[in-house]
Amino acid sequence: MRAMPTVYCHVFRHGALLATHAFEPPSAVKVGRLKTADVVLDGAMVARQHCVVELAEGGRGTVVDLGSEIGTSVDGRRTDRAPLRDKSTIHIGDFSLVVTPSAVPPTAPQPTVPVTRAASLWHDLKRGLGL
Repeated sequence: MRAMPTVYCHVFRHGALLATHAFEPPSAVKVGRLKTADVVLDGAMVARQHCVVELAEGGRGTVVDLGSEIGTSVDGRRTDRAPLRDKSTIHIGDFSLVVTPSAVPPTAPQPTVPVTRAASLWHDLKRGLGL
């Protein structure tokens, strides 16, 4: 039986590499603010359960937004569900996730939409009020 290739998720924020996570397909990688997520993103614009990256055998992947308010973008396009290619960039608030078969992090991706401090404060306020 042949081992499945490891898939790496490189997490960036404001252009700085924060973490690299390794996953063995097939798996469903949970992304969000919850501490129980596989990839925890501690940001005001990230939902507790924001999205899932479904990794199929052979390393192919799909990102599925879980109904988050701010949404999920893949390669600059907002989506509810999208296939991932090698080095596709997933944007969630001011975080960028790059999924690749390489443990070596790629060059930091640029955000597709600037996240303003006012928008971040607005989401913090709404979350604090339970809205």
